[in-house]
Amino acid sequence: MPLDLSLIGKGLTPLLKPTVSWTHDKIIGREILGKRELKKTALQPILQEATEKVLDIIEEYDDPESHPICSFLLSPEAEQIIRQIYSASSLDNKENNLETIKREFLQAFYLYTGIDDSKIEEQNIQIFDILVEGCEQVLTKAIDKGRLSAHEAKSVLRHRIIVDELGNIKGLLDCLAKQDKSTVEDILKFEEEYRNQVVNRHGFITPPFVDATKKIPMDKIYVCPNFLPNYYSSQKGSEDLSITEFYTLLHRTVLLGDPGGGKSTFSQKLCYDLATKYENRLLADRQVTPFLVILRDYASQKQQEPCSILEFINDNIKADYQITSFPSDAVEYLLLSGRAVVIFDGLDELTNTSDRQKNRDDVESFANFYPSVPILVTSREVGYKEAPLNEEIFNSFSLGSFNDEQVKEYTEKWFKVTIEETENKRTKKVEAFLNESKGVPDLQKNPLMLGLMCNIYRGEGYIPRNRPDVYEKCADMLFERGDKRRDIKLPIPIQKIQTKIKPTIMYLANWIYREQSLQGGVIEQKLITKASEYLLKRRFEDPDDAEQAAGEFVRFCRGRAWVFTDVGTNRDGDNLYKFTHRTFLEYFTACSLVRNSKSVEELFNILLPKIANQEWDMVCQLAFKIQDKKDRRCGR
Repeated sequence: MPLDLSLIGKGLTPLLKPTVSWTHDKIIGREILGKRELKKTALQPILQEATEKVLDIIEEYDDPESHPICSFLLSPEAEQIIRQIYSASSLDNKENNLETIKREFLQAFYLYTGIDDSKIEEQNIQIFDILVEGCEQVLTKAIDKGRLSAHEAKSVLRHRIIVDELGNIKGLLDCLAKQDKSTVEDILKFEEEYRNQVVNRHGFITPPFVDATKKIPMDKIYVCPNFLPNYYSSQKGSEDLSITEFYTLLHRTVLLGDPGGGKSTFSQKLCYDLATKYENRLLADRQVTPFLVILRDYASQKQQEPCSILEFINDNIKADYQITSFPSDAVEYLLLSGRAVVIFDGLDELTNTSDRQKNRDDVESFANFYPSVPILVTSREVGYKEAPLNEEIFNSFSLGSFNDEQVKEYTEKWFKVTIEETENKRTKKVEAFLNESKGVPDLQKNPLMLGLMCNIYRGEGYIPRNRPDVYEKCADMLFERGDKRRDIKLPIPIQKIQTKIKPTIMYLANWIYREQSLQGGVIEQKLITKASEYLLKRRFEDPDDAEQAAGEFVRFCRGRAWVFTDVGTNRDGDNLYKFTHRTFLEYFTACSLVRNSKSVEELFNILLPKIANQEWDMVCQLAFKIQDKKDRRCGR
């Protein structure tokens, strides 16, 4: 039976949430109390007595002090302590753990409320004891009602969430010992200011446009994908999850996906949602502030000057979010007090395996040092197994391809934000695009490729009915128009071979397609050698010049928007390159065959054995269509 995350994630939130609201009404006026009813929750009956006791204690004090007590009981700091109490209730060494948690509670209470602990120590201990009693009743209630068996309740403590919560106590105690009331107030002010900056920075998407770079508000263009538990995930056998369901399960999580599948965009979406809907408790029913770490940037900074992930986050706040003045230990406090989540984007983006493994090790060390911090790591599926995170700690999910409904939703949003027409005309255009793009479903269901096809349709007014034209137009946009649109000039060595870029890719595709072992990725030096072989015959006389140009060509291919690009490294640390969609590999292979065949008969003789053996089906179809188009252009 899977762990009921609501028991841990919510702790006594169903108790404290109505309690504080109710208490606040009492402070305003007793007549309101008679008109108010507590929210009905599954935990309310067994916790009602504890609620009344907390109210009685709080009512002993005047209004100025009662309000900060209420605020503290609703704070992430208090929720963190409640989760620890719940966790400790399952342990054999419960008393020692609870004594340590009590010290943490008293210190946090004083720092948060500013009320002298010596004045109300006895009452604070009463509140703490009530929280302990409530947590034990929650666990007992769950067992009695069959939500957990006694054996499962004991096994819960072995779950990472339980272990992590208790592992965080010492770090938080050390952090609290360094704080004072004014510092905590400054930290919380910074947290709110930082969340506002997160909204401004991550509230927009820049979709692929041919003629402009245009930022679109997140809510106007983003389409929520589905999430698939992987075979080694604890959620094995589960159905696809919605984004809301995925948020509730996120604790120590790896999200894998295809190139162009939307991993980085989802990372921004998560930051945006958590910052704009902080009160909604989206992430496992917790209020958390997101910190985004782009791992390629972290690795680059670390190469220049050794730094920790915490130091990188602090530097990033200044550089990217333009907050130049904040308490030096603010981020550490948020990490230790249950107020933060960290998103590590792009574990795969380091081309060197050893560097990627170092990044992986840094992430695991960070997770160990801040054991209760929720963590999300994104990576491409290709290459992830070369440097995977600990599967006993991190659950793994895959980002699903768009289904038909999501394709329709994205298309409608894309045309709405890019075409200024009447709704009726736009609706007709969307319907026409969806019908015409069904001929390339593999590209249609990839978010990046779908955006590119929307561009083609907007510019050309149609989606070609044969695959070659679709691929050719996408390739033109990616290899030519993209740089012109961004006003980025090609490197001089590339300008010298610009007319040979596509032919070189065709040559490499034909080579890779014929060698099955190469289709998982070609090492960089082997690729340079093969490209040099092609260029030497057709562009250069000097082998050194050809090899230099080939090296520039390979570097040019890095990150070229998913046609042919780097995909990580092998175990020896060699950079790997591949066609990120098999359809593009097949297309450029077909182009190469047509280009190098002197006649239709020669092409037919090359492909006939493959057709007879029912091989190369798509390459054969594409090749004949490309040849047919070539013949028509030549008037044959």
